[in-house]
Amino acid sequence: MTGAAWSIIPRMKPKIPWLPHEVQPGQPTETCPRCGAKKLMPWTLRRDPQRVTLLRTWVCTACQTTEERDEAEG
Repeated sequence: MTGAAWSIIPRMKPKIPWLPHEVQPGQPTETCPRCGAKKLMPWTLRRDPQRVTLLRTWVCTACQTTEERDEAEG
């Protein structure tokens, strides 16, 4: 491709190997705030030691964006 063609096609963020790259059947999803695909899914849990709260990491399988949200316990 020529230099002009590269300026038309936006650069894609590469897939990160340890993040999920597809939604499994039956997996709950939400619309991704970054790319608009309905592929934002809950992924991992962790506890924040400073706040002593449970956090869920959500990942978009289309654009690999991640975000953390508070998760209710129990």
